[in-house]
Formats: sequence, structure tokens, C-alpha cells
Amino acid sequence: MKMFKILPIAVAALLTAGTASAAIVSFSATVNEISAPAAVTNGGPGSNTHILAFNEAQNYLLSADLQTDSGVISSGTRISSHMVFLNRATGNSSLSRSGTVTFSEMILGTMTSLNGSLLALSDYLGSPTTYTNFNNRGLEADDTSTFAIDTLSVSLSVTQPGDWIRVITEAPVPVPVPASFALMGLGLASLAGLRRRRKSA
Repeated sequence: MKMFKILPIAVAALLTAGTASAAIVSFSATVNEISAPAAVTNGGPGSNTHILAFNEAQNYLLSADLQTDSGVISSGTRISSHMVFLNRATGNSSLSRSGTVTFSEMILGTMTSLNGSLLALSDYLGSPTTYTNFNNRGLEADDTSTFAIDTLSVSLSVTQPGDWIRVITEAPVPVPVPASFALMGLGLASLAGLRRRRKSA
């Protein structure tokens, strides 16, 4: 490989290195973080005594506008998705919980619509979790969901099928890894050497 070809490779490596995930970084005592379930259905992932939260698609580049409760996130935006829910199995008594979830990145919007219209339309962000849409997947009149900067606050009261909230956050800025800096340095040094050779010639 010729020396003048090294610099573009080094720059490309620097720009594409170190992608990260938007994480759930803290939550109140009434919330637990879980691994993403394989499937979400009317009866699952089952009954719980805590509000549960898990990460969905990460560093996802939107190919179309995404409608949220509070507005539209434009096509071309790179986002990460998360699910927060309180669920009860069929026949269980009602359950009420309030809590907070804080993310590593700023919240851009939420989907909480009753009967799951916005939730269903954005279920592609749940991958690899598969979603079966069902009536009343969302928040009712006695539920509340608000967010400020990176923190979601909810007050939920459920029987079954529960309350489901999709949270959209910014995707983290890629962090260059040390190997990329070394490659960048090699490219710059090679370019300097090439310029010296051209001057002496």
C-alpha cells in the first residue's frame, strides 16, 4: 500500500470507531432494569411488582420521521429506544406504582398513546424483541408520564394488559478508541514524510 493511501484510512477509522449505547443509568426503588424479552404480548412478559425498564434499538438512524406524543423526530436523526412498563397478568388485582428512570442521553420524546397506535407504529424499534399489538397498550387517564432532560417520571395504575411507554433518547456520540488515534498518527506522519520527499525531489 502506498504511503499517501494511509491517511484516508486513518481518518475513516477515527470517525467510525467506538460506537456506544444509550443506557439506563439510574432508577428509583420502585423500578427494576431487565434484559430485553424475546416477545411482548397481551399476557407477557408477565406480572410484576415493580415498574420495569429495558433497552431496545440502539444508535438507530431514522429513515423516516418518527411521531411522538410531543412532536416529530426528523428523519436522519440517530436515536436509541427504551421501554418502561408496569404489567399485570390476567385476573390479578390492580397495582399502582410511581417512579423515575434516568438515561445516559437526553430524552427526545415518548410514545404512550392508548390502544397502542404510536407504540405499534414504532415497534420496529423494539428489535430484537417482537411485539404483538393489543388494545389498551398505553396509558389511561389516571396515568401520568413526564420527562425533563434525561429523566422520565411516571405514575402508573394497572390491571391488565398494563401500561407501556416507549422512550426515545439521543444516541451517544461515537467515542474514538486508542487504536484509532495511533492509526491517525501513523497517517499524519506518513503524509509529512511524503511531502518532504516531494520537496527534495
